[in-house]
Amino acid sequence: MTPVQQFEAWRTELESERESVLEALPPARSAVQTAQTAHAAARTAWIDLNTFAAKAVPNHGSMSGPLYGRLMKSRDAVDAAERARGAPLAALQSLSNRLADLTLAIDQIDLALTSAKVTHLPRSVAAPSRRRTQPIDYDNITMPRAAP
Repeated sequence: MTPVQQFEAWRTELESERESVLEALPPARSAVQTAQTAHAAARTAWIDLNTFAAKAVPNHGSMSGPLYGRLMKSRDAVDAAERARGAPLAALQSLSNRLADLTLAIDQIDLALTSAKVTHLPRSVAAPSRRRTQPIDYDNITMPRAAP
């Protein structure tokens, strides 16, 4: 197998892998959208709860221990939503990076294949020849004689 054939085979493999990544992107985007919506809902609920508590009991120092503890534990729902949002975001970023890498590899293979084709084309003009040496005429300049 020649290098050109090997590059063409690799390009075919990379194209199929790129197509599979492109097919995996829409479900990943929808998963991120779902996780973002769940996180926004949990965060809004937590902000509403804290706003209500701040208006009801303006001084957190005067809030009873059990009530304050429950208020602080209500943040766990937001933290869980953030963690649930992190995995789809990371998966989407990974797919996006993989797509960029595959596209770059395919572009580089195309460049290499194009340059391989160009180097095998016949020259449109003759190859530059070596410059011929110019004959040197001997110096025949006479110097003026000194005045008598």
